[in-house]
Amino acid sequence: MPGWFTLDQDITVDDSGATVGPPGAVEALSQVMGQFSAALSGCSAALRPAG
Repeated sequence: MPGWFTLDQDITVDDSGATVGPPGAVEALSQVMGQFSAALSGCSAALRPAG
């Protein structure tokens, strides 16, 4: 599954409360988040921190 990296300083929240990011990053992050969400939908075990 592909991943995406962007700096936290590049993601902001505008006056309406919407999350804003750099062009290209928003589309890529949305795609990766959709894939991650779809993968989790078939998971029956609860996620927990490692360690």
